[in-house]
Amino acid sequence: MRTLPILAAALSVLAASHARPASTFGAYENHAFARLNARQDAMIRQYNLTRYQQFHWSQKKRELLFTDDGKVKVIADVQFVGNVSAKSHRWLWAWANPSIMPSAAVDTSRLRQFGRLHRFVRLTQAEWPATPLDGWKMTAIAEQVLNAKGAYRTEDRGGYTYMVITSIHWANEARTDKPTRVAAVHK
Repeated sequence: MRTLPILAAALSVLAASHARPASTFGAYENHAFARLNARQDAMIRQYNLTRYQQFHWSQKKRELLFTDDGKVKVIADVQFVGNVSAKSHRWLWAWANPSIMPSAAVDTSRLRQFGRLHRFVRLTQAEWPATPLDGWKMTAIAEQVLNAKGAYRTEDRGGYTYMVITSIHWANEARTDKPTRVAAVHK
């Protein structure tokens, strides 16, 4: 039956006609990227994040640990945002990635809501062609929408994994803040 391909094509054209202009998304993306850079600089200075020998992350605990000589120095609560594949050169949102635990991407699913609300197609498509810079830009948008403290990217043979830091503290200090949670997406 030829109705389904025709219907799919018609819906695709309709969706594209209701998408926000690329310039609007580009402006939002650039603003978020500039904001993330400023917040990153402050967080890196405050917690000396470039000096630690190792980092370890856990999806189950939604935690990123920075260590020296096997001792945890800084603890960050994280939400996974997505990844860029080194092989396919494609972005995949954490909310669409079966290898990411749903609890580790619960907040980033709100980005899809935000994308629908503002008709930002890149926030609603599960995957699309991307570079590592695109990964940083999507992470910057996540940091802004979720009001996170900063972001982190890890690299392995498969590509890059991006996450936002929702809470961060020194390991030897009592936790003074709670991870950021966004109740709803607002206009």
